[in-house]
Amino acid sequence: MLLTGFLRYAAVGLTLSAPVAAESLTLEQAVALDRSQDPWLRGSYHREQAMQEENVAAGALPDPVLPLGLANLPADCFSFEREPMTQFWVYVSQMLPRGDTRALRRRQLRERGAEQPPRRCRSCGSRPTGTGKLSG
Repeated sequence: MLLTGFLRYAAVGLTLSAPVAAESLTLEQAVALDRSQDPWLRGSYHREQAMQEENVAAGALPDPVLPLGLANLPADCFSFEREPMTQFWVYVSQMLPRGDTRALRRRQLRERGAEQPPRRCRSCGSRPTGTGKLSG
């Protein structure tokens, strides 16, 4: 029993350690392959795109609100004529941000998005480690 378990594990070990035929890569091919599969680079592209999309949204006004309401409506017959205090109201409201809030937020997002391409630094061999300056 012990011998068969040992032989089973030895067979698995030999199978896993068997040499696999692989293509040889040049240094340039290896670097290109590494860059195409680097999750940090893909994340950097996605962060840049997200900042660009947020920049568009930051320049827009918030959605207007259209509330409707009833007040003092009799609950037993739902008649508007039964009670003289029955009210129906509707109004439109729009929030307007203060000062240059939207322009400042757009500028901040544009600058933060512009930080991503230099961080990727395709011409150098390694990824920059600096965090960059965030506008505030």
